Amino acid sequence: MSKNIKKAVVIMIIIMALISFNISKSFTYVENNIYVDNAGDLISVSIVNITSPPEVIVIPAYQPSAYIAYYVNNYQTMPVDFNGTDLIVLANETGLLNVTYLSLASTSKQGIIWTLNISENYYTKIFLPQNSIPININPTPISVYYSSNSPVILMPPGKIFIQYSLSTQQLVPHKTNNYIYTIGIIISIIIIIIIILTLMKNKRKKEKVEIQELDERDKQILNAIKKLGGIATANQIMNETNIPKTPLYRRLSKLVQMGYIEEVVYGKTKSYKLKNQ
Repeated sequence: MSKNIKKAVVIMIIIMALISFNISKSFTYVENNIYVDNAGDLISVSIVNITSPPEVIVIPAYQPSAYIAYYVNNYQTMPVDFNGTDLIVLANETGLLNVTYLSLASTSKQGIIWTLNISENYYTKIFLPQNSIPININPTPISVYYSSNSPVILMPPGKIFIQYSLSTQQLVPHKTNNYIYTIGIIISIIIIIIIILTLMKNKRKKEKVEIQELDERDKQILNAIKKLGGIATANQIMNETNIPKTPLYRRLSKLVQMGYIEEVVYGKTKSYKLKNQ
């Protein structure tokens, strides 16, 4: 009888663990691409579908020189932190989130052999330089094909080890020019993104003609933050006001847009601060 009880307890624990895993997973990867140029520099583009915000997204990154996270539908940027191994992004609304970073130190070269040694959380397409020749791929790729003379390698999640060489026409003579050309393209893309984001923000400000009035719950949230010293986390506000999680985040976002509070991030913790503090 005791053995049956133990078995039942073990089965219940497994079921609860599976349920907990399914509930906590509120985002999915849509696309994960890595582009490597002739100078060995890497651009990683991850598209993540956020279904139940707020959610903390962790993207492996390799000595990123620049990075950005924004929603594809409205170009709203999200705060990004780099902890030495990963990019940490706090996503506070539903939609497709683009996390892009540039790394100038993700590959190594010995003789004519280039080596890419990384680890990814999701199925990843790796676009090697045009006319390059894959020499060693580990683990076995899911597929390999060519797009515009570039080898495209689809890899499973986990550690990825790829060695390749450039064609003889690409080896030394044009490396500096390719490097400058790549940096120029990256800078142009960043400038275009900044211009688009600025235009979107200005458009939103012009469309904000009507002044929204605060209701009792809005005032309750502001009073709670004031009571907690003028700055508080969402959990502290939730405990103080007993407002459920989803409507609380919706109202906090509204109060930020109206200018009553602002978001501040200390390390990995986001808090809400009264503007007059």
